[in-house]
Amino acid sequence: MAAQGQIVEVQGVVKAIAADGRTRILKSGDIVQAGERVELADGASVLMMRPDGEMVALDGGRTVLLSEEMLIPRSVDATDAKVEPLNAEAEQVIAALTNNADPFNTLEEAAAGLTGGGPDGGFSAYRLGRIVESISPLSMSGAVTDIASTNLPSALASTSTTAPAGTLTITLSSATNGQTVAEGGSITYTVSTDHAVTGSPLVVTLSNGSQVSIPVGASSGSVTVGVRSDDAYSQGPEQQNVSISGTSGGNFESVTTTGTVSNSVTDNGTVTNVTLSSVTNGQTVAEGGSITYTVSTDHAVTGSPLVVTLSNG
Repeated sequence: MAAQGQIVEVQGVVKAIAADGRTRILKSGDIVQAGERVELADGASVLMMRPDGEMVALDGGRTVLLSEEMLIPRSVDATDAKVEPLNAEAEQVIAALTNNADPFNTLEEAAAGLTGGGPDGGFSAYRLGRIVESISPLSMSGAVTDIASTNLPSALASTSTTAPAGTLTITLSSATNGQTVAEGGSITYTVSTDHAVTGSPLVVTLSNGSQVSIPVGASSGSVTVGVRSDDAYSQGPEQQNVSISGTSGGNFESVTTTGTVSNSVTDNGTVTNVTLSSVTNGQTVAEGGSITYTVSTDHAVTGSPLVVTLSNG
């Protein structure tokens, strides 16, 4: 089985790029394989756990190749820590130091003058091997509810961690913010985040009751809402101020919201036609008779009675 690592914590946008070029957004609990490249955006960071329980931290603004050696470090041979035995004189010196005695009293006195070594002479030297100390692997407690342990290495399957993605700022905006919108028109509201959504889709509820859903891996979404319907009646301008009223989903420790979209909805000047007619139109009327004039409109009258004055007064 190829070497694997488990993602414990992700801050910002971090991607895993496979050898065949496939790219995925990493989140807490994901498994990465040797041979993949981890690409971190500026300001992003990731904490990864190797099968031996050790943690590897990577910071943003770079791409790191996950090698076998990085995920499964070479074990140290216990023989490398072996210390070669000391000779009798060295043991005497150590014993003297341990007993707070002068170590030189245990050595033979040097002969007068200096003499060179014999043909086979030389100097004794002692080599100390590497000292290897072992420490217990870092253990972390907590609970991750969305990670299945099936087919994971034992070192990964037995470890539970909680890794929220940090603080998220959500901003509401619109290309028509501050503009006048005619009745019968619509307003498109855009919700954006400063980090890609992780864990589950982020659902943002607006104060007008509309909702915007941002899928995992994305950082924006939008919804188009119609204003009041187009009609023939004078209603005057209507001010609409929309903000964010609530959120749900995602995998963030805390969420802050900002932005208000303001628009004025106005009448669009629909014309109402007033028509004058008579059943006797074009006919001859004898003196002493009468003519009935009928006035009709193509929209029902509202507000107050409509008074129509004819040219005959």
